Amino acid sequence: MKIAEVNACIKEVQRDLGESLQTTHIVGIQDGQSIAGFNSDPKLEAIVAQITSFLQGIVKNTAMKQLGEYYFIHLDDESAGVFIVFDEYVWTIIFDTTKTPMGMVLNVYLPELMEKFEAAMK
Repeated sequence: MKIAEVNACIKEVQRDLGESLQTTHIVGIQDGQSIAGFNSDPKLEAIVAQITSFLQGIVKNTAMKQLGEYYFIHLDDESAGVFIVFDEYVWTIIFDTTKTPMGMVLNVYLPELMEKFEAAMK
């Protein structure tokens, strides 16, 4: 893992999402250990790790065999979360959908962020 590049990923999402970013953090799926973050909450980090581990276990027993690159949760009328999964880590990005449209996140920011995240985690 390249810590400087991981931190650069966090800074990039802060820059791209600006004031719509509510929290972002990268944690180990198995232990919930924080790697990097902005405005993060240890309880939320642990919950995200547990949810991701649970989803991986469920999917493993289906025809799909593994969880995809990311999953998305609509949290309320104004907030959404994108959870990027890479090997043993999950990167959470929770943002205000009234300030940054979902299409921008999924189609513009996410592909580039995923590429940089993957490079940083190798």
